[in-house]
Amino acid sequence: MLEEFDRSVTRMLAIQDIRAVIHQEYGLLRYFIEKTTELYGQWEADFLKEAGTMLDEETEATPRLRAILIRHLNRKDEVTYVMHSSAFISAVALFEGLLQDICKILFNNNQLRPRDLAGNSNNRKAYLFLQKVIGLDLSLENIKWNALTIYSTLRNKIVHEQSRVGGKDVDQFRGTFLQSFEAKEVALDEIGTVAQFRIMKAGFIYTYCDTAEYYLQWLAEEIRQYIVSSGISNEMVPLN
Repeated sequence: MLEEFDRSVTRMLAIQDIRAVIHQEYGLLRYFIEKTTELYGQWEADFLKEAGTMLDEETEATPRLRAILIRHLNRKDEVTYVMHSSAFISAVALFEGLLQDICKILFNNNQLRPRDLAGNSNNRKAYLFLQKVIGLDLSLENIKWNALTIYSTLRNKIVHEQSRVGGKDVDQFRGTFLQSFEAKEVALDEIGTVAQFRIMKAGFIYTYCDTAEYYLQWLAEEIRQYIVSSGISNEMVPLN
């Protein structure tokens, strides 16, 4: 998002702007999830009402209509899972992008950047950049950072493994991950030695958005204070 700025932007202006962007983007995402859920709920209610009316009278089409209705009810959880998974992936991608943008505000042409650091993810590299290179104390919100890391792991499972967990990882997943979330928001369907988790409630995504937005706003404020105390408020942000 910093690519939208020109080279005249100062570090202080950039951090102020990105705080507004964080608030706006997560607000829009929550609105999208809310409206998508409402639209699907209304469509389903209308569909079931119409189907019920048509089933009141036995006709040649009744067996086919009954089969369609049963198929829909059987696939309801699957449709909900796809909707929630898509929204969740978008929410996590937004966090990752904003975290990278926050790091860019502190870039210096003579220092290491996140991509130069060792880490198993872009988020981890960004964290190390802020902690080791810039020198910020990030320990105050370690609990929320650890929670966001768990969410990112879930996102990777959805994208790369179709939400599947196999073998000995099932017990670890059940203990480490599922206990971190509200009951009934995430389900784990186990078949033999393989399991698949599903996001069941939009509340799961809202909780993630709240956690991600809080952490980014807290981090932005820490960086604002760092910028002021370091006397670099009027320095220009290097965009390359």
